[in-house]
Amino acid sequence: MDGKDFIQKGLKEGMTRILWNDEIYDGTTAEVVDVLGAEQIKVQAVGTGTYTVKGRLNSNAQFDTICAIKVSDFSTKSTISDTAIYTGDVSGYSQVTVDASGFDSITAALIG
Repeated sequence: MDGKDFIQKGLKEGMTRILWNDEIYDGTTAEVVDVLGAEQIKVQAVGTGTYTVKGRLNSNAQFDTICAIKVSDFSTKSTISDTAIYTGDVSGYSQVTVDASGFDSITAALIG
């Protein structure tokens, strides 16, 4: 099950409210996305490489690494190098992004 299927399944079961769902990294450029009151981010990469999920408190602050939890086994990572689905707590952050290299793309969803 890919990331979008996983997220859509959660929507159908009434568990989540998607606030934003799109490509956050297109293989060359990472977007900075407003959190919009979301509580968590779900991410999934395509291809091979490494990435970290980052958040900042306001537009003037530095980005901090967000610890990501692998959905399939609940292990935690700060640097991700596989294509599994990961989730992280973004409550308290105003913006999120990824610091990535090598992957073809990374899809993310902000969930409230």
